[in-house]
Amino acid sequence: MTADAKKDTLGTDPTDTAREMIEKGMTSGRQYAAALSAATVAGLRSAFEIQNSFIVAGRSVADATVAANAKLADKLVDTIKSGQVEATKLAEAGAQLATDTLDIRS
Repeated sequence: MTADAKKDTLGTDPTDTAREMIEKGMTSGRQYAAALSAATVAGLRSAFEIQNSFIVAGRSVADATVAANAKLADKLVDTIKSGQVEATKLAEAGAQLATDTLDIRS
């Protein structure tokens, strides 16, 4: 079969046309796969950034809560210690009063 006999009515070789279409299809497939892969990676990175932001924000709230609770506990301990000192002073004053009263009566 001659080259002229292989050509169709438009003057092109059907084998060359098919090969060109297959190559274009493969190129398009590769481009699609690359774009899909890039979009997937970008989506994951975005999701992870959002997730990490939530973790950092939650940690900040937890840290602030711990700090506030620690300050409250310190204040409570100081208040209790002050109360203990004053209760001791009151007990000492009561004991002194009792001793002084007994000394006066004796």
